Amino acid sequence: MLHTKNKKEKLNSTLSRDEFQKALETHHEEQDFNVIATNIFSLSATSAGQVCQHLDQVIMLPSTANVKDLRRTIRNTDMDFVPIYHKERKNIIGIALPKDCVNKNPTDTLIHNLHSPWFITEKSKLIHILKEFRDNRSSVAVVLNTSGEPIGILSLNAVFKILFNTSNIAQLKPKTVSVIERTFPGNTPLKDIQRELGIKLTHYGAETLAQLVLQLLDTPAEIGTSVITDNLLLEVKEISLYGIKSISIKNLLS
Repeated sequence: MLHTKNKKEKLNSTLSRDEFQKALETHHEEQDFNVIATNIFSLSATSAGQVCQHLDQVIMLPSTANVKDLRRTIRNTDMDFVPIYHKERKNIIGIALPKDCVNKNPTDTLIHNLHSPWFITEKSKLIHILKEFRDNRSSVAVVLNTSGEPIGILSLNAVFKILFNTSNIAQLKPKTVSVIERTFPGNTPLKDIQRELGIKLTHYGAETLAQLVLQLLDTPAEIGTSVITDNLLLEVKEISLYGIKSISIKNLLS
């Protein structure tokens, strides 16, 4: 018998109706099927806007990014895709997947190897989205609000995590976490930020916040550019003739 992990890995964007039913039946042999059944009903009552990863928490790359930038981003996160934006983070022009850049030159730009973004509304129910993932042969969708603006990202893996969550999502209580969302001048010493926010930062030889971002970015910075370190999202907010003027810091909530 295959392990549960292997079964989940087979649940991809080309999942057929028979495969989906077989996965449920097989999973029943090892887990409480009643819990999964409850989660299925939850899919029909839960909308994309309720469970998507909000845009300000999504790691993205600008349209000027190259293969090297993508590889570094994937290596520093647990993401298996990276949305690409042009000029503004809300202007998502495609989705970059690691598999498409395996044999590419590190300096090749990503813009020629992107998958067209698939858009869904925030009110779309997960039970319908699951079918659309299969029909569109996609594994990630951009969630739009009623005004047609992107508000988040929803992946197929996220839907399956809900489906196979044996803790019954209807009874899950939100975790209490300390939310960090601050903006600092680029020349702020890292030691001052650590003391003020009560966090630990890996310095990588940098002394200021701007130096840290440039060290991790390894490319010219622009407004909206973001990097991850120590489970924190650092995003460039302002740039002057002298360099990075201000940077926002947000913790990545799980």
